[in-house]
Amino acid sequence: MLPPHTLNTANTLTIVRVLLVPVFVLLFINHFYTTALVVFITAGLTDAIDGFIARRFNQQTEFGTVMDPVADKLLMISSYLVLGIMGWLPAFLPPLVILRDVALLTGYMLIKSSGAELKVRPSILGKLTTVFQVSTAVYAMFLSGQINLLLTILIYGTVIFTVSSGLHYTYREIMILKKSSGE
Repeated sequence: MLPPHTLNTANTLTIVRVLLVPVFVLLFINHFYTTALVVFITAGLTDAIDGFIARRFNQQTEFGTVMDPVADKLLMISSYLVLGIMGWLPAFLPPLVILRDVALLTGYMLIKSSGAELKVRPSILGKLTTVFQVSTAVYAMFLSGQINLLLTILIYGTVIFTVSSGLHYTYREIMILKKSSGE
C-alpha cells in the first residue's frame, strides 16, 4: 500500500500508464491494432502530462522518481516485444532495446547496492533515444507491418541512439561506481 501523500495526480497518471501496458498488449495480440495504437499514444501522453504536473505543482515524490521510468520501460519493452513477434520490426531491434534497458537497470541496482549516490537524470542521448524508440514504435503500428523508407530510417536511428545512449549511461554508471569505491 502506498502512503496517502504518494497518490497525487502525477503519480496516479504513472499508475494509469502501468495499467495501460497490459491493455495495449492484449489489444495488439488480439489484432485490435488501431485501438492498441490509441492506447499506446494515450500512455505516452500520460508520461508527458505527469512529468509536467509533477514539476509545475511540486508533486515530485520518491515513488514517482522510481515508477515513472519503470512505467516508461514497461511500455517500451512491451511494444517492442509485440512488434518484433508480429514481424513489424526487424528481429534484431527488440532484443537491442531490451538489452539496453536491462543493462541500465542492472547498473542502477549495482550503484544503489554499493551505497553510492545516484540521481537519475536523462542525457540528451537518452532523450533522443526515447524520441526515436517511440517514433519507430508508433510509425510501425501506423503502417500495420509495412516497411517504407521513413520507417527504415527510424529503425536505424533507433539502433544508433539506443547503442550510443546505452554506452553513454554505462560509462556514467561505471564512473559513479569508481568514484564511490575511491578509485
